[in-house]
Amino acid sequence: MGPDLRLVFIGGGSGIASLGPALVRRGLYSYHLVAAFDSGGSSGLLRRHLGGPPPGDLRNRLLALADRSYPATASLAGFLNQRLPEYEEAAREIYARIRGQRFLEAEAAGSMAVVQGLLESFEKKAGPGFPLSGACLGNLALLGGRYLFGSLMAAAALLAGLIRAPAELALVTEEEAELAAELPQGGLVVGQDRLTRLSLAEIKDFFLLDHQGRPVRPSLCPQAREFLSRADIVVIGPGSFFTSLLSCFLVSGLSETVAASGARVVLVPGSLEDPERRGLTPVQIYQIWTQVAGEIIDTLVLDSAWPKEKVSGVETIWLDLPFISGRYQAEALLEALLSLV
Repeated sequence: MGPDLRLVFIGGGSGIASLGPALVRRGLYSYHLVAAFDSGGSSGLLRRHLGGPPPGDLRNRLLALADRSYPATASLAGFLNQRLPEYEEAAREIYARIRGQRFLEAEAAGSMAVVQGLLESFEKKAGPGFPLSGACLGNLALLGGRYLFGSLMAAAALLAGLIRAPAELALVTEEEAELAAELPQGGLVVGQDRLTRLSLAEIKDFFLLDHQGRPVRPSLCPQAREFLSRADIVVIGPGSFFTSLLSCFLVSGLSETVAASGARVVLVPGSLEDPERRGLTPVQIYQIWTQVAGEIIDTLVLDSAWPKEKVSGVETIWLDLPFISGRYQAEALLEALLSLV
């Protein structure tokens, strides 16, 4: 494993983010293509009021990659991860207090001044009446950076430098789109946060919608093509199979770019506890994957709890990976992934 190994991770949510600290501890530089369809919580509120792709998954991944061995960096990452109360009056009071804070550590003072500038940019765009209840400060800072620099990715690059994250990040698409699914009985469920309650076995079809409710295939982010052009290994997952992983491949051009990269492509669906895979076998999962994303997978990595069912056409590896709160133990999974290179 050489020092120039190029690791690219695709997906959203907390599954891949749990690998972040392990990547930092190992001194591995990594590239991340993050899902862009989150519609719940703070991200959903920001999307409804201000439009554009959601910042939540990008912020989650970014902060997971912070080098917290530096006290000032750990303090700044903790600040960006703070979430305001759900009650609007309390949220405004605490936000005003937080905005008045000044870091005593000399190293953190300059970084904090930059973050304060991002928050001021957000405030100017959002206006004084914008609801702050439940908002995450990192999301607000990213949106402030979007208004200053023209994209969430530029804002993420700035914050990555401040928190010493050894990584580059991009959304799979900069275009706004909503994840939706058609049910067998004909109903339509719209919104990533609502679809997490459903198993793929309960869904007839799924797709992306634009802001007018029309089916859309948004364009792949240009940074994604650059990340993948020199990839050695592309890791899809771990994460919620449908809303976090497969949804990324509804973006036009991602499957083709992954296939053309020449990299080893590894799919890590995650644990059997994921409700989105309820009732599906490894063969069914791979069949669904190929229907949506094509035959791009070289290796399928499954925990040993999965049925020992051979999947034709790919190398299937069962690993005894310990779980903590339903997620793979990060160090063990990373070691397994690096052994495939």
